[in-house]
Formats: sequence, C-alpha cells, structure tokens
Amino acid sequence: MRVVDEQPTETLHLYVVPEDQLPKKPDYPSLFMVCLGLLCILALMGLSAFSAAPIHEVAFTVTLQGFRLAPAGKTFKTTIIATGKGHTAATHATGMLTFYNGLPYTQIIPGGTQLTGADGVSVLTDEQAIIPPAAQTTPSYLRPHERLST
Repeated sequence: MRVVDEQPTETLHLYVVPEDQLPKKPDYPSLFMVCLGLLCILALMGLSAFSAAPIHEVAFTVTLQGFRLAPAGKTFKTTIIATGKGHTAATHATGMLTFYNGLPYTQIIPGGTQLTGADGVSVLTDEQAIIPPAAQTTPSYLRPHERLST
C-alpha cells in the first residue's frame, strides 16, 4: 500500500437558496437617521437639564364677573295624627356658617338669606358672603342630604 497524498481532506457544504429568500441588506440611510434623531433628543435633554432657570416671572390677575344664583327650595306636605299640644318658644342665637363653593366661579350669598338645615332649623345670614371659586381643598365628604338647603 502506498500513500499518494498525505494532506487531510476538507468537506465543503453548498446550500442553494432562491434569490427572493436571501437575507435583506441593512438599510444604512434609515439607521443613520435613527442615530441622528437619538443624538438630537439626547442633546435637547442635556440642554434642558443644564440650562439656567428663567430670571423673570409673569404674574397676572383675571377678574370674572359672578352672578347671583336663584334660591332653590323644596316643600313637602304630609298628614299626621296629632297626639297633643306643644309649643317651643323662639330663641335668638348666633354662630358661624361655612360655605364651600365647588364651582369654578365666585358665588355671592346676600345678607338676610334664610337657610334651613336637614333638621328643619332655619337661620338668617347677617351679612353678604362672597365665596371664591373651587379649590383643591374643598371637602367632598358631605352627602347631598347633609348639606344646607336654601
């Protein structure tokens, strides 16, 4: 036996792929535009983070004309059986009323306005009340039947 060639053999693999199934080439102009856009965004973020705060402030006041709201009232009629006589003498009392305005405009409650509570007790205001528009601190925990009606 004779050795003719002592070089190792190599195996080559040949794959045949149709032209329409070849991998797509990278779209270099689109990649360039995306990189350029990201660089612009980073530059704007850097400028806004390290730029100085404005030196001047602008303040102004807006005056809106308020209007008087018509009083709303409810009347209930019922028949009951009387079991006797009773009388409660009228009394004079003073106190404070707190109004909350949940609307975006000022409301005016004129002096002498009669307010009746859920328990039937009526009070009269002594002077005019000007209630500014709604604020973030206006409580919302009162249910409608617990509020004073006019």
